[in-house]
Amino acid sequence: CYSAPPGATQGVVLPMLDIRLNADGSLTSEPRVMRSGSNAVDQSIAQAALRAVRRCAPYKIPAQYAPYYNDWKAINAEFEFSPV
Repeated sequence: CYSAPPGATQGVVLPMLDIRLNADGSLTSEPRVMRSGSNAVDQSIAQAALRAVRRCAPYKIPAQYAPYYNDWKAINAEFEFSPV
Protein backbone atom coordinates (compact mmCIF):
# COMPACT_ATOMS: atom_id res chain seq x y z
CA CYS A 1 0.00 0.00 0.00
CA TYR A 2 3.00 2.32 0.30
CA SER A 3 4.72 4.32 -2.38
CA ALA A 4 7.06 7.23 -1.85
CA PRO A 5 5.54 10.64 -2.55
CA PRO A 6 6.70 12.83 -5.46
CA GLY A 7 9.98 14.55 -4.68
CA ALA A 8 11.38 11.71 -2.60
CA THR A 9 14.97 10.94 -3.47
CA GLN A 10 17.81 8.88 -2.13
CA GLY A 11 19.27 10.26 1.08
CA VAL A 12 15.97 10.82 2.86
CA VAL A 13 15.43 9.62 6.42
CA LEU A 14 13.47 6.38 6.22
CA PRO A 15 10.45 6.51 8.51
CA MET A 16 9.95 3.94 11.24
CA LEU A 17 6.45 3.37 12.54
CA ASP A 18 5.13 1.74 15.69
CA ILE A 19 2.19 -0.42 14.59
CA ARG A 20 -0.07 -2.17 17.10
CA LEU A 21 -2.40 -4.95 15.95
CA ASN A 22 -5.33 -6.87 17.39
CA ALA A 23 -5.40 -10.64 16.96
CA ASP A 24 -7.76 -10.23 13.98
CA GLY A 25 -5.25 -8.02 12.13
CA SER A 26 -7.06 -4.72 12.78
CA LEU A 27 -5.19 -1.76 14.22
CA THR A 28 -5.30 -1.56 18.02
CA SER A 29 -4.43 2.14 17.87
CA GLU A 30 -3.27 4.74 15.39
CA PRO A 31 0.20 3.97 14.03
CA ARG A 32 2.85 6.30 15.40
CA VAL A 33 5.95 7.74 13.73
CA MET A 34 9.00 6.73 15.78
CA ARG A 35 11.62 8.12 13.39
CA SER A 36 11.48 10.63 10.59
CA GLY A 37 13.54 13.45 9.25
CA SER A 38 12.60 17.05 9.92
CA ASN A 39 12.49 18.48 6.41
CA ALA A 40 9.30 18.65 4.32
CA VAL A 41 10.18 15.70 2.08
CA ASP A 42 11.00 13.43 5.03
CA GLN A 43 7.75 14.46 6.72
CA SER A 44 5.72 13.73 3.56
CA ILE A 45 7.31 10.28 3.34
CA ALA A 46 6.39 9.56 6.98
CA GLN A 47 2.82 10.73 6.36
CA ALA A 48 2.60 8.49 3.27
CA ALA A 49 3.72 5.55 5.43
CA LEU A 50 1.03 6.33 8.03
CA ARG A 51 -1.65 6.51 5.32
CA ALA A 52 -0.50 3.19 3.87
CA VAL A 53 -0.72 1.41 7.23
CA ARG A 54 -4.24 2.75 7.82
CA ARG A 55 -5.41 2.04 4.26
CA CYS A 56 -4.24 -1.59 4.23
CA ALA A 57 -5.74 -2.54 7.59
CA PRO A 58 -7.06 -4.96 8.61
CA TYR A 59 -4.16 -7.26 7.84
CA LYS A 60 -4.73 -10.91 6.98
CA ILE A 61 -2.86 -12.93 9.57
CA PRO A 62 -2.19 -16.52 8.50
CA ALA A 63 -3.74 -19.03 10.90
CA GLN A 64 -0.36 -20.59 11.73
CA TYR A 65 0.76 -17.27 13.28
CA ALA A 66 -2.29 -16.83 15.53
CA PRO A 67 -0.67 -18.71 18.46
CA TYR A 68 2.25 -16.24 18.33
CA TYR A 69 0.15 -13.09 18.71
CA ASN A 70 2.35 -11.77 21.53
CA ASP A 71 5.31 -11.84 19.12
CA TRP A 72 3.67 -9.75 16.37
CA LYS A 73 1.07 -7.57 18.11
CA ALA A 74 3.59 -4.69 18.25
CA ILE A 75 5.66 -4.06 15.14
CA ASN A 76 8.35 -1.46 14.51
CA ALA A 77 8.30 -1.17 10.72
CA GLU A 78 10.93 0.70 8.73
CA PHE A 79 9.68 1.77 5.33
CA GLU A 80 12.09 1.21 2.45
CA PHE A 81 12.76 3.87 -0.13
CA SER A 82 11.04 3.07 -3.42
CA PRO A 83 10.92 6.04 -5.79
CA VAL A 84 7.83 6.40 -7.94
